[in-house]
Amino acid sequence: MVETWAQHLFEQGRAEGRAEVRAEGRAEGRAEGRAEGRAEGRAEGRAEGRTEGRAEGEELGRMSGKREVILKLLHRQFTDVPDDITLAINTTESHARLDALLDEALNAETLDDIEWDMPRK
Repeated sequence: MVETWAQHLFEQGRAEGRAEVRAEGRAEGRAEGRAEGRAEGRAEGRAEGRTEGRAEGEELGRMSGKREVILKLLHRQFTDVPDDITLAINTTESHARLDALLDEALNAETLDDIEWDMPRK
């Protein structure tokens, strides 16, 4: 009976020990998984942000370049370009509209030959 009781206690202790180890292991695994997930999420977010930022910067650069070309062309052709026209070009946010302005500027004999989408003085 003593051996049986001792063996029973031994088995019970082993089972409790295993249960504790499993619980601790799960808790550690969850904590590690969360930490890894957060780190991966941050890394992905940074990479995605850089990609989007780069694309947005390139887009803004193309728009700015088109505006500069149009203004340079107008200053060459007409010397004095009124501030309202400069402002209209610098606030245009459509590639298609800037392309149309460039085409019109190339063929214009006067500033009035260009369709400005705004009232002219």
